[in-house]
Amino acid sequence: MEVKIVKKDVKNITLRVKATCEVVLTVPFKINDEYVKMFLKRKQGWINKKVNFFRSKIVLQKEYVSEETFEYLGKNYRLKVIKSDKEGIELDGDYCLLFTKNEDDFLKKEKRIC
Repeated sequence: MEVKIVKKDVKNITLRVKATCEVVLTVPFKINDEYVKMFLKRKQGWINKKVNFFRSKIVLQKEYVSEETFEYLGKNYRLKVIKSDKEGIELDGDYCLLFTKNEDDFLKKEKRIC
């Protein structure tokens, strides 16, 4: 796993795992490379735990097709794309109904949902 090490004028060591799974270690200028290696070795379990957490949260690119799941206000809804003369979106029970004139127009569907 790659760790971005940033040496700067700070007092404390800061270890962060970003939502993009990028690991960043900020260290004071006075800290030597051996100490950095030992520190990372000690924190490896924590790093792996955080990276796995963020990987499980990464959302794949949506295709906006029926039966795809979307989260809205903390609840999951299944998408149902319906060819219709009217265009719009409605919530019906566990379903998010997407009415569209052209079922294949990805950009229009994306705009309606987002």
